[in-house]
Parts: sequence; structure tokens; C-alpha cells
Amino acid sequence: MIQMLSMIHKYVEKPEMLRGPDKPMRKDFLQKIDKLVGQRIRERRTTIGLTQEGLADLLTISYQQIQKYETGANRISISRLFEISLALDLKLVDLLDDIDLAKPTDDEVVIGHGGRDRRTIELSTNFDTIEDTDVKVSLSGLIKELAEQKSS
Repeated sequence: MIQMLSMIHKYVEKPEMLRGPDKPMRKDFLQKIDKLVGQRIRERRTTIGLTQEGLADLLTISYQQIQKYETGANRISISRLFEISLALDLKLVDLLDDIDLAKPTDDEVVIGHGGRDRRTIELSTNFDTIEDTDVKVSLSGLIKELAEQKSS
């Protein structure tokens, strides 16, 4: 916790900037921390090949709740964060330590492949692994044709 507070002070010259009227800390600042922790959870989950459903089953919660944690829509209690760290085979500190508040969150970044959903990301990732240029051209043409059919 002390590391987390010192990290906050590292990025904010005036700690009073974090305080809003009648609130202990500014909501947007706390939401950014929630989103960055959620991104770490998602990164680790996908790295070890675990789906949101799989993680949800391990925690006996819904996959929708995992989505909310990963996007920062819902705050994660410290006890739940501890459970998540165990399920992901991490130390709790690995999810919290050295959070870079200057790093943009996923919703602040334009993704190179243009996708935010799993199917688009998987399509782009798998397409990039195809080495045969002719196959890539054919697939690209097929996708373009299908998209044009749907829009007309």
C-alpha cells in the first residue's frame, strides 16, 4: 500500500489535485487506476490462455463480472484482487506494483488492428501469421466482398 501511495505521489506534483469536493480522491484518477489494474488482469489471463469464463469459474462469479473488472467498470476489493492473483498464479503485488499512470488505458489507445472485440483481434492476429501472400490476398478479398454484401 505504501508503494501504491508513493507511486501516486510520483505522478502528481500536487497531491491536493487528487481531491475533489466532498470526495477523498478524484473519480477520474481512481478510475484510471481501476482500468490499469484491469488491463493487467486481462494481459495475464490471456497470456496463460485463460478465458473470462474460465477465470470466472475459478472465482465462482460471472464472466460479466470479469469483463467489468478488466475494463475498470467495477472496482475490485482487495480480497477479490487477492483471489484473482491466486487464480492467475501471481503475487498480489504483481497486479499493483509499478503501475504507470502516464500509460494510456486501452480506451485511450487506438489499436493498430482497429479491433476492440476478441473476434477482430483474433482475426488480425491469425491473419498476420499466414505466410502465403496469395492466401492473404484471397482472404482479404473474401472478407471485403462479404462486408460489401452485408452493407448493400
